[in-house]
Amino acid sequence: MRGSRLHAAERRAFPLGSYPAATPRLALRWLRYRAGDIADQLDALAARPTRHWINDHVEHEQALSLLARGETYTFTIFDDTTRYALSAHPTGNA
Repeated sequence: MRGSRLHAAERRAFPLGSYPAATPRLALRWLRYRAGDIADQLDALAARPTRHWINDHVEHEQALSLLARGETYTFTIFDDTTRYALSAHPTGNA
C-alpha cells in the first residue's frame, strides 16, 4: 500500500511525498494526516471540505473497501488554481 500526494499546476504534477503503508488503514491514516497539513495552509473557506473529509468515517470506510479490493483511492483538494491529489494504491508488497 502506498500513499502519495501531488501538487498539480498548469497541468503538471509534482510529487510532494509518499509513505509505504503496510495496510489500507495505515495508508488512509497517512492521507488524513497529510490532508490536515494541507488544510492548515489554506484559507478557512478552501479548507472546509478537507476538514470535513478528515472526519468523514463513512467515506473512510468506502476508501478502505476500495483499497481492500486492490483499487486506488484518491481525494482531491482544490485551492484556487491548485489541486492536491491525495491517493493510496496497493503496491503488491503489503
